[in-house]
Amino acid sequence: MFSDHLKKIDEMPSSVLMGVAAGLVFVCQLVALVLVLNGQVEKAHLREAHYNSAQVEIADCSKTYSGVERRQCIEQATVDFTPPSTFTPETEVQAVNQPSEQTDDSPSAAKMQGYLQATFTNRQ
Repeated sequence: MFSDHLKKIDEMPSSVLMGVAAGLVFVCQLVALVLVLNGQVEKAHLREAHYNSAQVEIADCSKTYSGVERRQCIEQATVDFTPPSTFTPETEVQAVNQPSEQTDDSPSAAKMQGYLQATFTNRQ
């Protein structure tokens, strides 16, 4: 027969195939970890550069302006570092009008209170 002339190949045991698969998964996870860490390091460098430039701008504002102009200049320089406020009058109304999930019969029933906007003004 023709098959008698062909080289015979032994089948690999399943434990070897599982070891190869586990090794590939491990390598893929290491590559993913390196990519994530690289992205985080780049973001940290970018944040540090923005922070340093804002500090230079604040120093320039302190040298150049005084009073209200200085405050406005500093606020403009730090606008990138302050998170946007999530407060709106609609969110306050929703928080106040939202029904409590607990029943009034329970002794520990507490009514939800909405957040109130606080204003901070400079007194001169």
